[in-house]
Amino acid sequence: MTVLIKENYPTFKIAQVNGRQVILHRIDEISLDRPGFYSGTANEAKFEIFGGKHAGGSSREWFVQWDALGDFHMDATSLTDAINLIEAA
Repeated sequence: MTVLIKENYPTFKIAQVNGRQVILHRIDEISLDRPGFYSGTANEAKFEIFGGKHAGGSSREWFVQWDALGDFHMDATSLTDAINLIEAA
């Protein structure tokens, strides 16, 4: 899965996740550490997104751990859903 952040918009950034576009307000950066594992920062707090087939689960098992929420994992059904959870928190 690829995540491409476009910063050519004056007031917000757009992440393109496998052809889907997500408007970013909180997420500052996101990168692929290894297949199925992403990390980045949102509002200066680190987060990790992991899951999917490459991480050893099903394609609809994704998890978000964000330092701003403490030691708590949020469940998501896709990488796009995981990014939306951070943006909506």
